[in-house]
Amino acid sequence: MGASSPSVLISGAGIAGPALAYWLNRYGFNPTVVEQAPKPRTEGYAFHLHGTSGIEVLKRTGVWNKILEHRRVDRDFTFVDRSDRVLARMDSPAAAADVEPSGAQITIKRADVALVLYEHTKNDIEYLFGDPIERLDDSGSAVAVTFESGNRRQFDLVIGCDGLHSGVRRLAFGDEARFKRYLGYYVAAFTTDDYPIAYGSDVIYFAPNLIASLFGLEDRQAIAVFVIRPDRELGCELEDVDSQKKAFKAALPDRGWKIPELLGRIEGATDFFLDSVSQIRMDRWSKGRIALVGDAAYCPTLLSGFGAQLALAGAYTLAGELMRAEGDFGRAYASYEEKLRPYVAEKQKSPTQSTRFIPGSKFGLWLGHQVIKLLNVPVVSKLVFKTSYGGLVQEAFTLTDYEGERGQSRVGPAYRSSAAASRIKA
Repeated sequence: MGASSPSVLISGAGIAGPALAYWLNRYGFNPTVVEQAPKPRTEGYAFHLHGTSGIEVLKRTGVWNKILEHRRVDRDFTFVDRSDRVLARMDSPAAAADVEPSGAQITIKRADVALVLYEHTKNDIEYLFGDPIERLDDSGSAVAVTFESGNRRQFDLVIGCDGLHSGVRRLAFGDEARFKRYLGYYVAAFTTDDYPIAYGSDVIYFAPNLIASLFGLEDRQAIAVFVIRPDRELGCELEDVDSQKKAFKAALPDRGWKIPELLGRIEGATDFFLDSVSQIRMDRWSKGRIALVGDAAYCPTLLSGFGAQLALAGAYTLAGELMRAEGDFGRAYASYEEKLRPYVAEKQKSPTQSTRFIPGSKFGLWLGHQVIKLLNVPVVSKLVFKTSYGGLVQEAFTLTDYEGERGQSRVGPAYRSSAAASRIKA
């Protein structure tokens, strides 16, 4: 290598990819982000962003105030039966919660977080949309990358931040089946227009092997989310949305409540999402010059509540360790894994926070309804919130102050480290 900034190709423009790109650029690397979608994604379901580490990364990245502009406020929760009769209703304490890291939990669309990070980095980072990676050849001294278009480029490092079904992981480490652990559930979600539900309201319906909910957005939009427990994996093609819709409808175990109406709205949904509830478990997160971050390496499942914070903590830590190693990427990869793996292992112990509430039988449903009715008692509802969400907010992972280590009061986006540029080791 010459004295130019080390080049890093990052696959995936979701949450982890742009965050990693920001910190690598800040530390003197030359990142490029490639995304298979033709443009920044705007669709997607809402999720709870909580925990100290992920929010602290967003603060250090300088986007937290922008993130808060996209915050969806949970105002109330209503539990209903199949005839839409109210079983319990309670206000959400998150509606007025402090948004500082010591106790943060906000509801936000995943695409909004990704879009804020993209907007924050697009003027300093090269983004390639609609041209995914087709081939990786790690020669030991560089990685030759062939894109779907046939274009070829060479990079010093390649990092896969491309999710549960990572293309980088498949090309570098092998078939997904080697690392994926299917846990017996699927999540489906889509946005529907002109729906009569108040902004911030969450209506929840339980049936055997099913949880369905409607969350009210602005402008009379609503997000419908389903968690189902089918008797087998659905086997539909990830790239074929029509196949996904058909498979979901066939597997849906109940047609009570508003489900027939919602099924009628699925066909017109442009953002329909369906995926299995699965973990990714790997013995190593790197191979040669290629490494993985976030769900690509250690997905805790869609329902764990920890995916975004693990992705952000991982991106921040890997960038910092690459800067600290001054070119010895092997040492950086090993240190990144050593720091993060205990945190990942802890979070993967509770892979399906939500599914413990899914009844498995009619008796289980009846029993669940009796418990739900107790939520009308304020002291019980407060206890449920504390039990359900307390562990999601509090966590033991502490971010390293990499900039403080370097003695830099401020390292601007244009900073280029001659040490990092000249000492990348082959």
